[in-house]
Amino acid sequence: MRDESGTLAAVPAQLSGVDFARRESLFSYPLDVHSFAMTPGDRYLLAVGGQQLHVVDAGTNRVVKTVFFDSPAAGVAVGAGADGRNAICYVWLPEENRLFFTGLSGLAS
Repeated sequence: MRDESGTLAAVPAQLSGVDFARRESLFSYPLDVHSFAMTPGDRYLLAVGGQQLHVVDAGTNRVVKTVFFDSPAAGVAVGAGADGRNAICYVWLPEENRLFFTGLSGLAS
């Protein structure tokens, strides 16, 4: 972004939701995040940054849960469970050489 004089402006780290059709901001949280995934049915947005996973309810635009890790997360994904119906959230933690995973019901409660 640039300010009125054309100088590059610093923007604080934030997670924002935007309604492009209406050209309006829906929400903004001071979160430094870099990777995102939507759950089936677009009910929740999963966002990771630093040592945190944030769960945003897409219906209310509120952060409903934050999961803390011992090391920085590198990415997030959602995949089908073994039964093909229940989805699972995966978060890659490269410093631990570990893949965190949990059912989505555990994240939304």
